[in-house]
Amino acid sequence: MSLDPDRLAELTSEALERTAMVFADPAADEAPSGSCSFASSVSFTGPAGGRVLLIADEGFVREAAASLLGIDEDEVAPGEDGVEALRELSNIVAGSVVAELGGRDAPFTMGLPETVDAAGAGESSSASCSLETESGRLEVRWFAAA
Repeated sequence: MSLDPDRLAELTSEALERTAMVFADPAADEAPSGSCSFASSVSFTGPAGGRVLLIADEGFVREAAASLLGIDEDEVAPGEDGVEALRELSNIVAGSVVAELGGRDAPFTMGLPETVDAAGAGESSSASCSLETESGRLEVRWFAAA
């Protein structure tokens, strides 16, 4: 069971549109070093264990939180509302990944979303993609369990 970067981007875009009315396109370039400072991760076990990591910049977490909460982006507290929105979205994207890996037909167990340090998220992933929205950037990484 595997995912390629294009399918990971597609699953993430669909989840963003469905849950937060946030529309994302593949990023045209590499993210500037240090631009994405918010991160959340969800681990899962089952026939294909692993974890999903979302890393976002402030613009993305403001946009996502504003959409989920029904408020203006300038009303969002990135360190509170934005972090919670990213945690919720990481849970949703991880659920989409689990379903793609066979979770509809096999038992999987998902952990709770955890806020993690974006600076320490540089490890090599099984698949990754970069998406841009109207207000920001989102990096998505899938790590297959060894």
